[in-house]
This record gives sequence, structure tokens and C-alpha cells, in this order.
Amino acid sequence: MALLYAREGADVAIVHLPEEEPDAKEIHGEIEALGRRSLLLPGDLRDAEFCAETVHRTVEELGGLNVLVSNAAYLNGQRNWTS
Repeated sequence: MALLYAREGADVAIVHLPEEEPDAKEIHGEIEALGRRSLLLPGDLRDAEFCAETVHRTVEELGGLNVLVSNAAYLNGQRNWTS
């Protein structure tokens, strides 16, 4: 989702579990290669304090928050997205 939004011109904040760091870093690099900004926020959305900090950091570092996508999912298999 983050990569698709970046392809449309968005800067994105990516909230992910700490164990998902390798995948998040890969997407972060792809987003920056598109000339967009990406903010990685490792943590657990079940923690209300973390959620508040996530919104604060996103607004502070990316200049605002226009769209929020809540996408908790598991990707099974290789991704094969093309431009």
C-alpha cells in the first residue's frame, strides 16, 4: 500500500512490527528511489501511547497527515508489481 501511494506522489509513514523491519526497509528504499519521503515507525498499534506518538511524528516529520490506511495483513508469496 505504501509503495502504491508513493507512486501516486505521496510521502508515507510506515508503521510496522519490529520483526518486519527488513521488509519495511526494502519498501522504504523503493519509495525513496521514487523521489518521495518515507518514515519508518516500528512498534505495536495495540499500544495507545505508541499510536499517539506515531501520529505526532508523522505530522512533525512529513508536515501533516492527510490519509490514514489501516492495513494489518500478511503477504503470502512473492510480490510482482509493475509500474
